[in-house]
Amino acid sequence: MSLLTIEGSWQDGASSAACPARLVVTEQQVELTPAGQPGFTAALEDISISPKLGRTPRYLTFSCHPGRLECQDHASLDALDQRIGSKGMQLIHRLENHLGMVALAAVTVLFMGFSYFYWGIPAASDLVSRYLPDNVLQQASDDTLLVMKKRYFETTTLPEETQNRLREKVATYAPDYPLDKLHFFAAPDMGANAFALPDGTIVFTDEIIALTDGNDDEMLAVFGHELGHVRERHALRHMLQSSGIALTIALIGGDVSSLGDIVLTLPVVFTQLSFSRKFELEADAYSAEFMRKHQLDPEAFARILTKLHESHGVCTDDTKKDADDCDSTPKWMEYLSTHPHLEERIKSLSHQH
Repeated sequence: MSLLTIEGSWQDGASSAACPARLVVTEQQVELTPAGQPGFTAALEDISISPKLGRTPRYLTFSCHPGRLECQDHASLDALDQRIGSKGMQLIHRLENHLGMVALAAVTVLFMGFSYFYWGIPAASDLVSRYLPDNVLQQASDDTLLVMKKRYFETTTLPEETQNRLREKVATYAPDYPLDKLHFFAAPDMGANAFALPDGTIVFTDEIIALTDGNDDEMLAVFGHELGHVRERHALRHMLQSSGIALTIALIGGDVSSLGDIVLTLPVVFTQLSFSRKFELEADAYSAEFMRKHQLDPEAFARILTKLHESHGVCTDDTKKDADDCDSTPKWMEYLSTHPHLEERIKSLSHQH
């Protein structure tokens, strides 16, 4: 005696072709009849039904026979599910239709995603950066410096006497630092700047040396800051974080449109900016310790920071009233800077003294 009849599409597993099929359910078994193919019978306990996910098709598989039956008759499948007694599937369906559980699952997924980007990738990047071989760091630094030379740098105009004096200062206060990795370049488009590469290379532009106006303590304060980046492997960690995040976005989003790219990457961009700010503050602290250890002018770094901000047209609290050409940055824009705001950095430095 037939208790239930279910119509669906049968795939035998041997080919991708599908054909109409009818499943007749009786007290103890089911009988499947595909169109144009031999049918078979199976006991109820031999049937497995895929979980119910909204109105998407569900699949019946049989432990005693290859192939599967695709069906969208959810009412009949629910009835068959109850006949089979698959409590796990019923529980899943109830959870999927429970608003509170759906909300909890959504919050959990969001928290896990945030944790992955905010803590997971940075922690993994830090760990990996400690074990990468020196030749990898050297290659990455050489390639970066080559690009910078082609696009931004020109031959330094600093007199040999000035270069030698600065190198002697570095050798005196950082005797372990290899002087062949200390470089000076003119960079009219970049302006006053200094940066460190993963292999320990530190570059000063002529423009930032000019800002020091012969005050070597200010130059050493910037050197200490960049040395902090080197010691903590900030450049390498930043590259690893960026690569890890980009790979994750690609795996999740695939080949998305430009708008999709923006939607996917905006939260991650803010996370990356935050970590850049953290790296800068860590390097600031390293510079403060470097100056204190060698009994150099503790105010030198705050002075050169102020000069740097003013040289790039950024207002400080002391210059806002007098400067007509500086850029008064709104508070909400401060967070978008990869470098912390000047007052924040100077306040942090004052706590280091």
